[in-house]
Amino acid sequence: MNELTLHIIDIVENSVLANASKVSIIIRIDENANLLSIKIEDNGKGIDKQLLSNIESPFYTTKKDRKIKVGLGIPLFKFSALQSGGDFRIDSELGKGTSIEATFQLNNIDRPPLGNLLDTIISIIIGHQNIDFDIPIYNNGMLFHLNTADIKNELEGVPLNYPDVYNFLVQFISQGLSEINLDPQKTY
Repeated sequence: MNELTLHIIDIVENSVLANASKVSIIIRIDENANLLSIKIEDNGKGIDKQLLSNIESPFYTTKKDRKIKVGLGIPLFKFSALQSGGDFRIDSELGKGTSIEATFQLNNIDRPPLGNLLDTIISIIIGHQNIDFDIPIYNNGMLFHLNTADIKNELEGVPLNYPDVYNFLVQFISQGLSEINLDPQKTY
């Protein structure tokens, strides 16, 4: 995957398959520490210890309907982190959920670009309206925070993909990212 946002989408899809109702996506950019961190936590069904010990292998998958039995999402995410001088960690508990965190050296030539945050966030929350997303994004100490549960409460049943709501979300996220000095359309 050539952008880190594609890894975020892949991990969120795993959370959806794990029947999560809440997903947190925490992104931290700290130029002083030369660090980019992406953490995704869910309250899904969790992963048992045997599967957890195999999950980082590119030749293991739980998807039985595939002709080719490989699962590359998590191994590629880990590889990207380690290749760029970072680290990777996955923790899970059955019945409680899963947490995946990857860190990257910002200035490492092998770090894939972060990708387009605006399009990624919009596609995730519109594509999975039944899930509550909590998305804090930190850029050098500044914070933009999106919580879809709060937005849904205000909307009183109006769907997130309703045209006026969709347009509001695009503006809200664009403005929030701009306020913390991230260009909503730029690939970092």
